[in-house]
Amino acid sequence: MKYYWLLFFSSMLSYATHAQKTVFRDDFRDNRNDWTIATKEEYTSYIQNGKYIISKKTESGAWYFYKKVYTEYDKDFRIEIEARQTSGITNHGYGLVFATEDVNNSNFFYISSNGYYRIASYDNGTYKALTDWKTNDAINEMNEINSIVLERKGDQFRFIVNKNVLETMSANDLKIYGQRIGFILNNEMRVEFDFIEVKQDYKDINLVPGIDDVELVREPLGPEVNSPYTEKAPVISADGLTLYFNRDGHPDNTGDREHSDIWYSRFVGGKWQQAEQFGAPVNNAGHNFVISVTPDNNALMIGNTYNSDGSSRGSGFSYTQKTDNGWEVPKEVIVNNYQNYNDYTESCLSSSRKVLISSVERDDHRGSKDLYVSFLGADSTWSEPQNIGEVINTDFDEDSPFLAADDVTLYFSTSGHPGFGSSDIFMTRRLDNTWLNWSEPQNLGPQINSPNWDAYYTIPASGAYAYVVSNSPYEGDLDIYRIKIPDAAKPKPVTLVYGKVLNQKTQEPLSAAIQYGDLDTGEEIGRATSLASDGSYKLVLTSGKSYSFLASKDNFITVSDNLTIPEANGYTEIERNLYLAPIEVGQTVLINNIFFDFGKSSLRETSYADLNRLVDLLNKYSDMTIEIAGHTDNVGSDAANQVLSQTRAQAVLDYLVSKSIAADRLVSKGYGEAKPIDSNETDEGRQRNRRVEFTIVTM
Repeated sequence: MKYYWLLFFSSMLSYATHAQKTVFRDDFRDNRNDWTIATKEEYTSYIQNGKYIISKKTESGAWYFYKKVYTEYDKDFRIEIEARQTSGITNHGYGLVFATEDVNNSNFFYISSNGYYRIASYDNGTYKALTDWKTNDAINEMNEINSIVLERKGDQFRFIVNKNVLETMSANDLKIYGQRIGFILNNEMRVEFDFIEVKQDYKDINLVPGIDDVELVREPLGPEVNSPYTEKAPVISADGLTLYFNRDGHPDNTGDREHSDIWYSRFVGGKWQQAEQFGAPVNNAGHNFVISVTPDNNALMIGNTYNSDGSSRGSGFSYTQKTDNGWEVPKEVIVNNYQNYNDYTESCLSSSRKVLISSVERDDHRGSKDLYVSFLGADSTWSEPQNIGEVINTDFDEDSPFLAADDVTLYFSTSGHPGFGSSDIFMTRRLDNTWLNWSEPQNLGPQINSPNWDAYYTIPASGAYAYVVSNSPYEGDLDIYRIKIPDAAKPKPVTLVYGKVLNQKTQEPLSAAIQYGDLDTGEEIGRATSLASDGSYKLVLTSGKSYSFLASKDNFITVSDNLTIPEANGYTEIERNLYLAPIEVGQTVLINNIFFDFGKSSLRETSYADLNRLVDLLNKYSDMTIEIAGHTDNVGSDAANQVLSQTRAQAVLDYLVSKSIAADRLVSKGYGEAKPIDSNETDEGRQRNRRVEFTIVTM
């Protein structure tokens, strides 16, 4: 698995109030922007005391030190460096590399300490002098700082030293080869570079609205998570309380310490706890990493495949569930006609557990790796991946997809859309249920996207913080940070529904299968499993809809419930316990999702799903007889309530008979307002008292 390091420089960014803004600046406080650091026969380069210092040791030839920084050369911009030669030959140049693809296709503006300058290029390896060597008194001598600037104003390029315009050139006379900028040293010399900065109105980058109008502060997660080793690829649970990540090089890693192991930390009492290593069989001697965690935190999709003994088998995807005895041996995830011609892949799983988005290279790819979508089938295999389309996929790689808890908002990384570095993180939203139509991707801005390869962006259901990876205080390693993100970059508000599945009779926790769906259409949305040790479950639901959900377990009566979540402006949590009644004589079970028109006994179609499950129960237990009981609140007369409760109970009986259940196995009885289970003084209490339930009479 390839991990693209997420490097940040937000502490070094500044923002102007005019149209032209600083899109990149490096003051060389550290090497977070990954400049060449090396000691070779030809040169030595290092960062020290806020300077990038390059000593060229040989007298012939030039050396380039550059990196990719997105610049729109067809619009007004300004690139500036400050440099000082401290030793070496004075009649050869040092200076600025710009609009460059590689050494054979490059542009440079350089000066010499004896007062000369030249603008030149290499075009397919052929040297071209765009100006002669010229002298100018604005150029400072050895050991003095020179400001070297290239800027565009209208249709003119201007070449400036120490605020003096030395040369102008028509935009038509300068060839733009690529996006790399940096430094050049020609002949033996030592030069100290103080900073490099790019300013531009980056209006052609489709930014998330307002993302660059607020300061985004990176908070390191502290020594409980971050260590002298490399931490990368974070995945946060939906509730924001468990963080999974990879750790490289740790002496406790399984097998070869250079392979990544999965570690995790829990958020308790307002702080992250000491990270713990995931045990076997999830961690083995291979490369181990988490792809996604389900909302209930009881199952993980992880990378690669496993043998039955937990040893590493090969590439692919696997799925593991938590049990009373720990995590089970991961089972392979089968994707129909899966193919990937690339050496690397990244994926994410939807909150519903029914949609898989993967970054792979297939026959119909546009560039190298594209994003594809697969759907979970009834046989628990996944459909053949479908390309999600050219709105997202470009002629370049699309990597590291992360689908937010709303199952609508997708974050991914690519170099195919305009950005600030070699690859940026973007946000897009799903427009329909085909999963093939998406909004125009929006860039998360220069405080999150660096000039390097940025990827791996994970957020909890609340959307409060993004967890990212950046350079650590330990040289050469990575640490995990969090960033509080503005509303415009958050996913749509969701509600976390949590609770326990309990034995209705004993109140003991149960492990049960949970299904939830659209109450109006009956369409299943997703599934979950409660944990046997405490019965806990969690679901993530979007606001503004009504949902049905039910829990089922062998030897227990399947129980259903319903929940309407109003439109919300922010993240909310709702606690709802589910109770399963053991299948035995005397058990009374509430039929939750049963609906009548107001004051009437005619069943609505939304009642049929629950009643059909009762039909299945009666067919499975052919000797079972039940009493169907109707109840009302105390609104209205006793006589009217008695009649209403009886006719509603009879309506349920009639429906069961229509489904071929023998009438002599069924009894209907109305109790009116005689058996309340809550106060009739509140709307909520009266609603609970209006109910239909059944009791097992014989089996």
